[in-house]
Amino acid sequence: MSDPIMTSDLFLNLSNKEQELLTGGANFSLNGSNFANQGAVLMGSSTSGPLGSTANSGGNSNLIITAAQDFMGLGGELPLNITPLGPATLPDGVAQPGSQPGSQPGSQPSPQAGPQPGPQ
Repeated sequence: MSDPIMTSDLFLNLSNKEQELLTGGANFSLNGSNFANQGAVLMGSSTSGPLGSTANSGGNSNLIITAAQDFMGLGGELPLNITPLGPATLPDGVAQPGSQPGSQPGSQPSPQAGPQPGPQ
């Protein structure tokens, strides 16, 4: 006696999208975080002559920038134009520690920055 040939509707041709939905093939994730910190501590002191004038000052400045990104999808079409989080950058115009206002690191002071010694 021969065995009967078995057929079933369980074996079907599926499109790629249908296969992804059945097998979980459209899983994605994007995570990122960044941190930037800039600090400056300023201390000053001044004295004058015979028993007169004294001054003392101090200051502290701290700039903290943080950001975080979390993006996750569990199925369906992959999103377009999703980019990772860029690096943390300090804004322009923020004085760097040890610099004078209006100067760039490594630059020469401008003539308006104060009295300049003349030729002797």
